[in-house]
Amino acid sequence: MVVPEVFPALCGRRVLVMEFVDGHQVGAGDAFLAPEERLQVMTSLVKAYAHGLFVSGHFNGDPHAGNLLVTRRDGKAQCVLLDWGLTKQLSEQRRLAACKLIVAVGMKDTNGIVEAFREMGMNFSLNADPEPDLLLAILRQISLIENKQESRRMQA
Repeated sequence: MVVPEVFPALCGRRVLVMEFVDGHQVGAGDAFLAPEERLQVMTSLVKAYAHGLFVSGHFNGDPHAGNLLVTRRDGKAQCVLLDWGLTKQLSEQRRLAACKLIVAVGMKDTNGIVEAFREMGMNFSLNADPEPDLLLAILRQISLIENKQESRRMQA
């Protein structure tokens, strides 16, 4: 993983100046990579983002393909993470809630999903707000929950 050096003396409120790293855009870079290299590059990228979000709580708030390059260093294909001008640091509570959300989604636990959202500051009222029912309907629609019987009942 390559994160270009930032040159603070050249940066301003709206300008971020980083070292130049020669490379190819992620999509275009695929043509230059063997299949096992693609897997290695993408695995390292997923691990880097997962570590940032779920372990350190620090993440790039602008992760899109235009901010990713593939380069070679010492003959090895590596991912380059560009543009760290929009970064965020999650509080410990929100970091843990994000972890809880991922586990709940993996377990198809709608109650856990709603609880994790609450811990992130999204408060639902079972009596007044349509969001919990809407959330459950959306989750069912996108097949996170295949049928109603798998859905755990929300606790009041």
